[in-house]
Amino acid sequence: MIKLQYIKEIFNDKIGHPDIIIQVPGRANIIGEHIDYCGAAVLPFAIEQSMYFIAKKRSDSVIHISALDMEESFCFSLEDDLNLSGWQSYVYNVIKIIGADYNLSGADIFFNSEIPIGAGVSSSSALCVGMIYIIDQMLRLNLPKNLMVDIASQAEHGMGIRGGIMDQYTILYGQKDKALLIDCHNQSHTFVDLSAIKQHWILFNTNVKHNLVDTPYNDRRSQVEEALHLINKRTNSKKQFTDVTESDIALLDDNPLLQKRLRHICTEIQRVEKAKQSIENNDIITLGQLLNDSHRSLSNDYEVSCEELDFICKVLIKNEKVLGCRMMGGGFGGSVIALVEENFNPEHILFKYKRQFNLIADMFEVRSCDGVKVL
Repeated sequence: MIKLQYIKEIFNDKIGHPDIIIQVPGRANIIGEHIDYCGAAVLPFAIEQSMYFIAKKRSDSVIHISALDMEESFCFSLEDDLNLSGWQSYVYNVIKIIGADYNLSGADIFFNSEIPIGAGVSSSSALCVGMIYIIDQMLRLNLPKNLMVDIASQAEHGMGIRGGIMDQYTILYGQKDKALLIDCHNQSHTFVDLSAIKQHWILFNTNVKHNLVDTPYNDRRSQVEEALHLINKRTNSKKQFTDVTESDIALLDDNPLLQKRLRHICTEIQRVEKAKQSIENNDIITLGQLLNDSHRSLSNDYEVSCEELDFICKVLIKNEKVLGCRMMGGGFGGSVIALVEENFNPEHILFKYKRQFNLIADMFEVRSCDGVKVL
């Protein structure tokens, strides 16, 4: 809670006594990558690494935001029409979307983060959800959580990212010792109990930074949408991604690229259901194999991995204390998630990675926790 104490001291010194403080977790995803925007089910959980927001209403229409970690701040009026970039754009997009339907007042808002940026654990979604939630609580707007998910998604789409709802949803609905099986089509969920798993979830951050706006992330979504359109055209049907079968995929033999893109979506959908069953049956061996299969699919069929991610997975899989691993997040950098035994020693993996790429990988454990909350 060092981050929280720091943010309180700074805010009290510069602004005064706050109206509200909230904690916003990051997100890890067990399995179900690049299928949330296809309306399929995914299996993430909220993690203890968090952002902390602290705020106080102002008597004018000025929004003053300060990112303490980055030592950056900016102000704007609710009436301003700005063209911003970086983290400021996320904040500004959120304010503009809410302000279109609700009366807002000015505010001083400081935030501080222990969620690594670019590691695939949803720092941008935590920022958007945190802004929405603290404004909602401070001004008593009583926004439904599903509306908050939509607003956060819109704010990120405004940055050019055609993502799904998994990250925002998990951050809002997370629960300690639970994964969420999220139906991304209906925006509903059931909980999957993680408490019986005695192994540990470890993240290896490659420190290869990814900005999804600048990667082929959106291309992948366009490709699978085109693949589904072709199948529906050739079969004179109106199938969703969750309806596609192996025989449907075979219809794309004349387009190998679209075929393998769609193959990842369909096999990943199946892996999510199998992973849920494995957790419920405490079948950790099968769960680990599903993680490995997911990475091969993401790397070979969907081609959203990178040399550094593949290297870490290749080394991890050879370790007898590792049950399974895969790249996690949008890809093109970021992190590998691994399920490991209690006495797993990462030192040789970190050493090999440093020797191979002259980069230092960060390793940290992720544990499930509650979603966003007022402190």
